[in-house]
Amino acid sequence: MIKLKKIIKADFDLHIMPTLFNEDKADKCFAVISNGIISYQLAWQSDLLEPTVLKIDEEIYCIGIDQHFCIIDFNKCDIFLNIKLMYFFYDVQIFREWIFVISELEIIKINAN
Repeated sequence: MIKLKKIIKADFDLHIMPTLFNEDKADKCFAVISNGIISYQLAWQSDLLEPTVLKIDEEIYCIGIDQHFCIIDFNKCDIFLNIKLMYFFYDVQIFREWIFVISELEIIKINAN
């Protein structure tokens, strides 16, 4: 089971773990996402929003917030995709073998296979 736990900036700066998203000067919110064995840290600007976390497959998840989106595999400790979006992230949906990353002004279509 994946858990997203908010942390303070001081803890974010002290953690020695892979970072998914981080815009040093602009970030206001900080968190650790973990399956209990493997952990990643992330930071984002929007203090009114929480990251969207969507399960794709067993231990494979999408995470999106602000202008960031990634796909990570907790089994293999691998970041499949980590992109900076042109526009603010809105949602992510899976339809058949496609992942649709929805932002304010565009939709990105990613093959899920």
